[in-house]
Amino acid sequence: MPITGQSFRTIVALAHNFGLKVVAEGVETPEEVDELLAIDCEYAQGYFFSRLVDEDTAMRLLSDGHCGKKPSPQMAFKESSLVRSPR
Repeated sequence: MPITGQSFRTIVALAHNFGLKVVAEGVETPEEVDELLAIDCEYAQGYFFSRLVDEDTAMRLLSDGHCGKKPSPQMAFKESSLVRSPR
């Protein structure tokens, strides 16, 4: 069962209180990305950013520095953190 809403905000706040960074898994929509940005979730992964790729493709993307550069026209990763891009 996915964790959403107040429960997720509480978990992120608790992690931050312990000095931890948070990775949200299963992100699929721009609305989910906006919510994660609003609660300062540091990292995210899911179909919104990329469908599954094989090991060779993943290694090539990592070595070429392409991961997270342009997940959508409205969003972008910068220095491995989730941030808004200019519209």
